[in-house]
Amino acid sequence: MLRKIKIFINNIAALIVFRVLKFIFPKKSNKGEGILFILLAPIGDQVISTIIFQNESFFTEKIYFLVERKYNGVWEDYLGKINIISLNSKLYKWLLPYRIIWIYRIRNLKIQKTINLNDNKSTVTDELSIFSGANEIIALSYESEKLQKFHKKFINKYYDMILFNNDVNQFEKLFGLLKKLGLQNPIRETRFYLNWNTFDKVEELLKKSGTQKNDRFITIAPFASKRFRSWPLQNFKKLIVQIIESANYKILLLGDNQFADEIDEISRININSIINLAGKTSIVECAGIIKLSKIFIGNDSGLAHIAKALNISLIAIIGGGMYNRFFPYNMKKNEHYLYEKMNCFGCEWKCIYKNPRCLTEVKVEKVFKQVQNHLDGTIK
Repeated sequence: MLRKIKIFINNIAALIVFRVLKFIFPKKSNKGEGILFILLAPIGDQVISTIIFQNESFFTEKIYFLVERKYNGVWEDYLGKINIISLNSKLYKWLLPYRIIWIYRIRNLKIQKTINLNDNKSTVTDELSIFSGANEIIALSYESEKLQKFHKKFINKYYDMILFNNDVNQFEKLFGLLKKLGLQNPIRETRFYLNWNTFDKVEELLKKSGTQKNDRFITIAPFASKRFRSWPLQNFKKLIVQIIESANYKILLLGDNQFADEIDEISRININSIINLAGKTSIVECAGIIKLSKIFIGNDSGLAHIAKALNISLIAIIGGGMYNRFFPYNMKKNEHYLYEKMNCFGCEWKCIYKNPRCLTEVKVEKVFKQVQNHLDGTIK
């Protein structure tokens, strides 16, 4: 009950701020021709959005792409024509001067069209879109998870067009958007951008970690961004033991600092064959390591999207909470997505069980079988 009251109060407060900003920033007609894409979302969403970057040559307008600063590393090696702008959404949300400065900055770009790409809109992305000064304001999705119905209804009327419901896969939404923007045959691929300087750093990092030049390795990221969405750690331990016992491959563990202790626990299973790089790499360095590996194994996570974009053999235990909202999409022969089929698929991780059985009931043997298929050449 207290949580619902808090959400209600936050929604009312957001609407009051919206009214104030609307008074400060009335809609205006721009003479510019630029397009602003807004995507303040995690790594996986950023990687899926590279379908736009793959088709950048078709745009004659100046293109801007606004991203969350904390994930700015995704674009570190990108050298194309799209202008990347990064914003700290937490500062935007809590500091009114920062908010006003950013809206002024965006309006000064003289944008003709603003497109909110977020699968799940928020007060931040709504404000940046609606007050951008663009002649046309478009949203990719109706969904706004943290906004109550009266708030969503009020905000959505300020968009000139909302393209999709959330029963459409995010990759397909972006492909559909490109067609609506006039592209006849858009390229249906994602990509992660890496340059040779990054590979030089990766080689040095691997050397310092104890890998030899001719070592073959498999990368494993045992955690999704939230523990609840991750295959059980005990299962990853059993899988790693089976791989080490049956194949001459080292295991490189990837992840961020929030799970560092548990990932380190895995590495102690066999210190000669398992190397823990969790929290020790940048986003592009992590991608470079994945690119050099034989297989990537993980959950529904940003690193799995990176592996897919790099065309690396991918085994992802994804469960069914967000099934087909993101993964799987544009599937290739070297990708396998594992889950236990349940009637409650698509629950958005509002699980009716103590543990998400769509994940926890995926057997180690099933995952190991896919690993064997990739290693013995059954899958290419």
